[in-house]
Amino acid sequence: MRIAVIGSWRTFDPDWPLRGDKETFAKACHQIGQEFARREQLVIVGGNSASTADHHLVTGIIGVVGNTSALPLIEVILPDEDEASFRNEATHGRARAKGKGTTECLA
Repeated sequence: MRIAVIGSWRTFDPDWPLRGDKETFAKACHQIGQEFARREQLVIVGGNSASTADHHLVTGIIGVVGNTSALPLIEVILPDEDEASFRNEATHGRARAKGKGTTECLA
């Protein structure tokens, strides 16, 4: 089963008022990523902007497993026009291309 966590911390949208603060949001997403890693749960993520839950989930997962996971734990689904997100992870052997617009991280 795959899990996607959707969310971001963007203060410029009055239609979506925020509670708490950006640091708490980032820490919570990071901790969720750590727990997913401990449970070897496959997670779907998209863009790598620091304002998104995805970014912090991935850093949490990599912080727990590094390059040691036997199973891919992160599946990156990118729009065709986004070729930059999570490329650093791919460059360091934590990801591989899975198809057009998709990368599978080995973290």
